[in-house]
Amino acid sequence: MGKAEDIRCGLITTITPEALRDQRAGWKKFGFMTRMLPVSYSYSASTVDAIFESILKHQYRGETPFNSKLPDCDVMVSLPTDLTSEANILARLIAQAEGFYGFRYQKQLQTLMMGSALYKGRGEVNKEDYDFVARLTFDYFNTNCNPI
Repeated sequence: MGKAEDIRCGLITTITPEALRDQRAGWKKFGFMTRMLPVSYSYSASTVDAIFESILKHQYRGETPFNSKLPDCDVMVSLPTDLTSEANILARLIAQAEGFYGFRYQKQLQTLMMGSALYKGRGEVNKEDYDFVARLTFDYFNTNCNPI
């Protein structure tokens, strides 16, 4: 047998508010809730209309592939400690709301900042990346399914 590779996987998924509430206690027991960065959103009436209009016109059939601009191999992204400290405040806020310590949230926020830098073609995280993640945190990260 050959050496096992270090395989990492990220998952983006959705769940209805009802299913989240029904299963949350069980998910907390085995640590699933700390492994996800909860995002909630809602649609305005005009956005709902625009989505239906797009579907009615079969516009979804003309979708084109998305170029992620991410490298094909591992890349080191520098992350200044002053920005990790700022992200720590955010991680603790999210964790406090959920009743967790926030260790995984810290890792996730740092990863998001590094991803933002990579997407913009930089090898170092800057304040712009932190500000982007901070806006996401306050606007979208919650499990209360707040209307956005």
